[in-house]
Amino acid sequence: MKSISLGLCSLLLLQTNLSFAQTATPTPTPNPLNEDMFLQARLEQGSTSWLIDKTRTILSNTKIDDRLQGEVPIEPIPVFELDELSQDPNFIKYRDALSSIFNVNLTKAAIRIRIPSLYYKITSLHATPLALNVMDPNLTLKVNAIISGLAIKLPQGIAVDFMIPNPKTKVLESYFTASVDTASVNIPESHAPLKFNVEFETIRNKALSFILKGYNFDEIPDYVKNALKVVPILAGVKNEPFGANNIKVNPITVKLNHLSRTVDLDTFKPLIQQKMPTIMTGIFTLLANSLKKTIGPKILKTVFASNLQSTVTAATAAIYTRYNTVSFAQPQKQQLALGIQGDLCTLDTFKQYQDQCMLHEPDAPPVRNRTDEEMQKAHDEVTETLARGNADVACSVSEEYVNRILKTTTQTKLWDEKLKDEHLALGPKGAFVIFNQKTQNPEFFIDLLYFGDGKMQRILVNEDHPLRFPLRMSTSMKFVIKEGTPFLVIEVGKILSDIDEIMDGIPEYDMGTRTIKLFKKKIANTILKLAAKVEGSTVLDIDIPVFKDVGLEKTTYEVSPFGRLNLYFKL
Repeated sequence: MKSISLGLCSLLLLQTNLSFAQTATPTPTPNPLNEDMFLQARLEQGSTSWLIDKTRTILSNTKIDDRLQGEVPIEPIPVFELDELSQDPNFIKYRDALSSIFNVNLTKAAIRIRIPSLYYKITSLHATPLALNVMDPNLTLKVNAIISGLAIKLPQGIAVDFMIPNPKTKVLESYFTASVDTASVNIPESHAPLKFNVEFETIRNKALSFILKGYNFDEIPDYVKNALKVVPILAGVKNEPFGANNIKVNPITVKLNHLSRTVDLDTFKPLIQQKMPTIMTGIFTLLANSLKKTIGPKILKTVFASNLQSTVTAATAAIYTRYNTVSFAQPQKQQLALGIQGDLCTLDTFKQYQDQCMLHEPDAPPVRNRTDEEMQKAHDEVTETLARGNADVACSVSEEYVNRILKTTTQTKLWDEKLKDEHLALGPKGAFVIFNQKTQNPEFFIDLLYFGDGKMQRILVNEDHPLRFPLRMSTSMKFVIKEGTPFLVIEVGKILSDIDEIMDGIPEYDMGTRTIKLFKKKIANTILKLAAKVEGSTVLDIDIPVFKDVGLEKTTYEVSPFGRLNLYFKL
């Protein structure tokens, strides 16, 4: 079962840049010596280019979800001078006539547009990493992103104030207010996409908080202006073309001496309607600035998969995983290491609680405790392997994280059906691995309960009095390509337990034995014969299309004696 973690680890390796920005959701900083995973690479042109290239491949295989939506206010409030909106002769004639009648200066008149809130949704997003630069202590990542399909709604409409300067204070004051009904602009996915560049920076040996160094949304106003030529503004929930009737103008009462007259400005609706694209373009110019503070960071978080789920499905059960890169370091001048924290929960819990599901499935304590000295040796081992040139890229996963994965698989009842056929069930210690010797066949432990399968046995062994015994065995893993798609195949190797171990248990890991004293040795022999049936059998056979064309079948792996499993890439 440890191979599940290798699959996930490989996903992280191939999504180095993807994982790099996953601190959108803050997570506690773990002991840097015992991070769930760390990716380490030689900082040479070949290996760095390889990481970027493989990340591009993964991005091509992965569809980024449509999660870019929200509701934001537009600040500051847009104010446009009338002279900037129109040079139409009729408009100038109306302006001069009103200026003369009311003895006010309308050349400085303006329109203020108040937008209570603006809802946006981006249909799809694609990102391509361009460069990964390390200049101690800074790491910089450059990315090209493309937005396709943009829907913008004004859920509460717009209030438009006609404003002229107060003759005494020269400050603009509102003389009347018009309102615009709920409206929306939809730039379809088929329209030319919006392209922009972004850049991240972070600092070595700190929990990753990303500085958005540079981004370019300058094309948005022109992008929208071009779209307005072919995409109508729609009004209301019925998505009907926006017309003059959707604009409401408050009546104005004009007082001359002791007489008063109410002026109906409905005749100005067509003019406002005619200038609506110009007004909307101005709104979008200000929207572009708002995007930098609102949609912009959200886009970047999504580009780097803060919400990208990596789900491994096994038989009828599934695991939800999410990764957060929490640190980066340079163990040597020419090496880069990214520390990664992994979140896990069952798919059922994820469906109920979404990204908060980890809070409802607390982590189990580690099977055994490792010292800081052992953890440091595990890191040094990888650093030395890369320094000697035996590998160019390494992915290391901790024993504790593999066991958390195994714990999650037991919560999904993955084991129940397979064990039930042999009248078995998992005992209180479940299943776990121990990485304490340098080998390619890590040791796998399983705590089993046996309920018996015959009439005589059921008298001595039943649901209320099952036998309990531990089993220790080896495991093996391989990646197989079937019709171009990689599959992760995990097999059970040899049974390592002997009769004495089954009779006496494994006290070191609190794995007890409960047998019938008179038949203790006979039962142990029976259990070994029963267990031998599973040798060489396939535990999991999972298709992983996201790994297509990345060369997983060429990797090597080995168990570290210091509690980690290391996957090596030689380019």
